[in-house]
Amino acid sequence: MKRFPNQTVIITGASEGVGLACAEEFYAEGPNAVLVARRTASLLEAAARFQDDRVGVHQDDVPDEES
Repeated sequence: MKRFPNQTVIITGASEGVGLACAEEFYAEGPNAVLVARRTASLLEAAARFQDDRVGVHQDDVPDEES
């Protein structure tokens, strides 16, 4: 049974390391996910792991207020 069906999570730093690991764990539990990271290429590479329409991407530098 999925713990987060019909919900959406936003994961920052999702292109590598802890952020990507969190994205993978959440994905396994059923929610939609928005992956956020600074570098577009690595963000798209990370998103390719998921292969369905439950995952979206958004390039952004979270600490940068103007971004």
